[in-house]
Amino acid sequence: MQDATIALERERQCGHDEAAVSLANELARITCAVWRNDRPFVASERTEAR
Repeated sequence: MQDATIALERERQCGHDEAAVSLANELARITCAVWRNDRPFVASERTEAR
């Protein structure tokens, strides 16, 4: 799971609270895009590169 890896790296850099907010923000962006486009989420290299 790419988002978890990003969150763990962020936690090492900035602490647990900021990592949790960062992960929640990324998941919220994905959720909004899925709802807006009315199609399932498909991870791509572009998405994972963030």
